[in-house]
Amino acid sequence: MTEIELRRIRESDYRPLAEMLDREWKFYIYSQRNGVNLAEYYLFHCLDGANEERVLTVDGRPEGILVIREAGDDVLDFSREMAESFERIRDDPETDRCLRELGVLVDIYNRFAAVHKRPEWAELGLLIVSDRTKGMGLGRRLIAEAESLTKARGRTGLFFYTDTDCNFGFYDHIGAVRVGTEQMICAGELLTVFGYYLDFGHRSPLFSMRTIIYGPYYRKPIVRACPSLY
Repeated sequence: MTEIELRRIRESDYRPLAEMLDREWKFYIYSQRNGVNLAEYYLFHCLDGANEERVLTVDGRPEGILVIREAGDDVLDFSREMAESFERIRDDPETDRCLRELGVLVDIYNRFAAVHKRPEWAELGLLIVSDRTKGMGLGRRLIAEAESLTKARGRTGLFFYTDTDCNFGFYDHIGAVRVGTEQMICAGELLTVFGYYLDFGHRSPLFSMRTIIYGPYYRKPIVRACPSLY
């Protein structure tokens, strides 16, 4: 019988989660040598300064993670882990290219948030489930947990983005509202980025029956990752 657990992150989760991020979002495209290290830096960047995190395990193996930001004054401190992981990638020119491109994405997201994000909404900082657990309903469990954690902190919705590397129409289908569109070049390809919000009091009934996997938030240049839907 498969055992599924939703719990707080542990140090032993860091590398397996980074390997999952590299595998699912192809950080190795930027650097064959440092793909996992780049993914690990991204993971710590998402965690540092966040308010809530949860890891989903399947038979003890980390297969998903949720991070919520901008939901209170009590924040997580992953600055040491982030600094240590940056030392492993700082001299790789390929990762430097990735970080520069993500600076553009950071600016796009922040423009969306400056105009459209309401104070009562939190931000969905990271939500991903491994593709090898597809069909198990883990995405539904994570997004339900995101709603529960966000409401417990007095927030009424989530702000996030997605892009054309993903099935962005799904967000429209579940009742998320698109509030911005911009384009950029990422990994040598044209990428269209969309800002969205999901108000828990005004979402589609389909929301509880479908799966959202990811809606990232970036505070400064990091690595590229995009939402995935299963």
